[in-house]
Amino acid sequence: MIKLTPKEYEILERIAEDKTNNEISLELGMSRRTVEYHISSIIRKLNAETRLGAVVTAIKLGLLSIK
Repeated sequence: MIKLTPKEYEILERIAEDKTNNEISLELGMSRRTVEYHISSIIRKLNAETRLGAVVTAIKLGLLSIK
C-alpha cells in the first residue's frame, strides 16, 4: 500500500493540473525547494521516473482521479 502524506497529495493534484514547481510553491506558500523535495518523494513512493509518470501511476492505483 502506497502512503502519500496530505501535502504530497496536494502537490500531486497540482502536478496533474500541469502546474510548475514555481506555481505550486506560490499557491501553497512554501519554498520551491520544499516543493521539489515533496515531488521527489512522490516519484520515489510511486516508483515513477518523472512527474508525469507519478500522475499516471497515481491514476492507475486509484490515488488520483481525472477531473
